[in-house]
Amino acid sequence: FQASCLNPSICASEQAMHAAFSVMDHDQNGTISLEELRRIMRGSTDTLLARMQTHDLNGDGVIDFHEFKALITALAPSPAATEAKN
Repeated sequence: FQASCLNPSICASEQAMHAAFSVMDHDQNGTISLEELRRIMRGSTDTLLARMQTHDLNGDGVIDFHEFKALITALAPSPAATEAKN
């Protein structure tokens, strides 16, 4: 984390991800559970469970910050895709 802060835009992005994760981690235990996911997302239990399982890379039943970061990074449009739209 500290090394990425040598680049201000990466640092700001990392801080934004930490802030978003903190909001979703209602009990502040460092992970997002299915119950916490329900608080922020709509959908059936099966749909939410499927999303959880897709992004729970280590299979422990919760989303930790590293898994969350991978998810957000994967969802973000690539710079090339953004430039192509412009």
